[in-house]
Amino acid sequence: MLTVKIVITNLKNGEVSSLLEDIQVLLKCNNGRISCVDLCNVLKAIYQLISTKGDTEEDGNYSLILKVVPCINLCIDYIESHFSLEDAVQHQILPALFYIVRLYMKYELYSPAFACTEYLMKILSNKQKSFSDAKAYINNLGALFWNEGLRIDKKDDPIDFEMGFKFRSKAMEFMLLEDKHEKIYQKIPLTLIRYCHNNKKQNPDEVVKFLKNVWTKSNFLSNDNDHNLNLFKLFYSLFEVSVKYVQSESVSKFLFSLLLELSESLGSRDKKIFLKICIEIAKLSMQFYLGEDVAAPKKTISDFEKIVATKKKYESYEATLLSYTCGFFYLCFTEFVYVIETRKENILSSVQNNVKWYISLVHQYLNVSSDEHFQKYFPFGPKADLTISKCSAFFFTAILKGEQDVNQKQELIKEARNFVKCSITKFKSANLTNELKKYLTGYLTAISNIGFALYKTGLYFESIYFLEVSCDMLFHYISAEEMEDLKPSLWKKNEILIYCYFLSGMHKTALLSTVKLILTFADKKKECLELWKKVKRDASRMNDSESISIIISDLLSELEVSLSAEDEVFLLLEELKIYKTERCSTEEDICRVAVKLLNIPCSKYDWACSVLEVLTMPLLLAEKISKFLNK
Repeated sequence: MLTVKIVITNLKNGEVSSLLEDIQVLLKCNNGRISCVDLCNVLKAIYQLISTKGDTEEDGNYSLILKVVPCINLCIDYIESHFSLEDAVQHQILPALFYIVRLYMKYELYSPAFACTEYLMKILSNKQKSFSDAKAYINNLGALFWNEGLRIDKKDDPIDFEMGFKFRSKAMEFMLLEDKHEKIYQKIPLTLIRYCHNNKKQNPDEVVKFLKNVWTKSNFLSNDNDHNLNLFKLFYSLFEVSVKYVQSESVSKFLFSLLLELSESLGSRDKKIFLKICIEIAKLSMQFYLGEDVAAPKKTISDFEKIVATKKKYESYEATLLSYTCGFFYLCFTEFVYVIETRKENILSSVQNNVKWYISLVHQYLNVSSDEHFQKYFPFGPKADLTISKCSAFFFTAILKGEQDVNQKQELIKEARNFVKCSITKFKSANLTNELKKYLTGYLTAISNIGFALYKTGLYFESIYFLEVSCDMLFHYISAEEMEDLKPSLWKKNEILIYCYFLSGMHKTALLSTVKLILTFADKKKECLELWKKVKRDASRMNDSESISIIISDLLSELEVSLSAEDEVFLLLEELKIYKTERCSTEEDICRVAVKLLNIPCSKYDWACSVLEVLTMPLLLAEKISKFLNK
C-alpha cells in the first residue's frame, strides 16, 4: 500500500516520474486520514530534491522542477482546505514554502511563485495568531520580491516591465504587513515611476490593482489617529505619482473613491473633525482636478480658513495633516489649471462659479508654506510657491478671456489684482538664487499675460497694474547680464504698457516711461521716439496741454539722468525732426528743443548737423531760435 514514507523515499532517490499520481492516490485513498505533518514533509522532500540537483537547464533540473510544480500546488491546496494555519506553521510549512518560492524565482517560474506566496501571505497576515519567525519571513520575502523586480526590469522588455511591477507590488504588500508606511512612501513612487517610464504601454488596470492592494491592506478602518494620518500621507503619495506619471482618468477616479471611503470611516472626535475638514478640501481639490462641476460648500472653505488662521498652535499631528492637505491642493491646482485654457464649456463654467474658493486655497497654501514650522513636515519651498502663483495667473487669464459679463469681469480683475499684490509682497523679501530667478521670471510673464488679455479686450486702464508689476519686478531683480535674453519680451511689455498709459489718458506717465525705455534699450532709440510721437499726438487730440509742452530734456532732468553729449544730441535732433513734422507741436516747444540742442558742447560734426536742421526750418522760426541763442 502506498504511504507517505514511500513517496518521500522515492523523492530522496530522485524518482519523480509518478510523483503527481502518487500524491493524488495518497490524498484520495487515505480519505482524510493523512496528516498536515505528512504533507509538510513531502514539500520539504521536494525542495531538498530540487536544491541538490544542478543549476542549469541542460542537466535536466529545469524539466525536473516543471514536473514537481503541480505536485507542490496539490499539497498546498490540500493543506489550505483541510488544516488550520496554526497546524501548517507548527509543522514547518513556512521554511518549506519560502525556499520553494526562492527556487521558483531562480528558474523564473513566476506564476507558481505567486501561487505559493498567496498562501504565505494568508499565514503571515493572520493578526489573531502571531508566529515567532513571522517578522523574519516578512522581511526576507519583501526583500526577495523587491530585488527580483529590479532584476527583471534590467531585461528591458515590455513583458518583463509588467512582471517586475507585479513583483514590487507584492513586495510592498509584505511591507504593509509590518506597518512600514514610511518605507512604503519611498517605494511607491519608485515602483510606479519605473513602471511608467519603462513601459510605454502601461496598463491602468494593473496600476489600479496595485493601488487597491496597497490601500485595502493598510486597514483603513483603524480608529488610531496616527494610523489615519499615515493613510492620508499614503494617499497623497499615491495621488502624486498618479498625477505626475500615470496620468490616467480611471486611476484618478479610483483614487477619488478611496478618498470617499476614508472620509466615511471617520468618527466625530476633535482630531477626526480636523482630519475630516482636510479630507473635504482634498475631495474638492480632486473634483476640480477631474473637471467636475461642483459648488464648494462655504462652510468647508471657512472651516479650513479658520484652521490655517490658527496654525501657530498646532503640534505634529495637525501640522503634518495641514501641510499634506495644502500639498494635495497644490498638485490638483497646478496640474489642472492648464486644462482650463482649452476652454471646455463645462470646465469653464465650474471654474467661473468657484473662483473665490480656488484663490482662497492658493492664499492658504502660500500662508502655510511660508511658515518654517510647517516646512519640517512637508517639502514646501519658494519654487513651489512661485509655481502655484504662476498657475494662479494662468488661471485668471483663462477665465478673464471667457467671461462675458462686464460686472463679473471687473470683479475678477479685482481678485486678480489682490492676489498678485499679496504674492508679490511675499517674493520681494525672498533671497532669490539664479534658479529661483528663472521661476520668478515665469511668474512675471504669467502676470503680464493677464495684462495682455485685458489690453486685447480694450480694458487699457485695467491692464496697467499687471504690466507695471511684471516690468518693475524684472528691472529690480534681474541683473543686466541676465536681462539680455529677456529683452525682446521686456520691450514688448513696455511698449504695450505705454500704449495703455496714453489710451487711458495718462500721457505724462507714457512719456516718462518712453524716456526710461530710451535709457534701457540703447539699440531701440528710434522705436522709442516713434512711441514718443504717438503719445504726443494723442495728448494733442485730448488737449492735454501739460503733456504737449514736455520735451525729453525735461524728463531727463526729472529722472536726474545725465547722458553723454553724443546721445543727448541724437535724441534732441530726432525730437526736433518729429516736432518739425507734427501739427501738434508749438513754436515754443520747437525753440526750446533747438536752443537746448545748439547749446550742447559736442563734436563739430554733431554741431553742424544741429545747425543744418535748424536752418532747414521756416525762416521766421529759424530767426526766433537765433534770437533765443543771442540772449
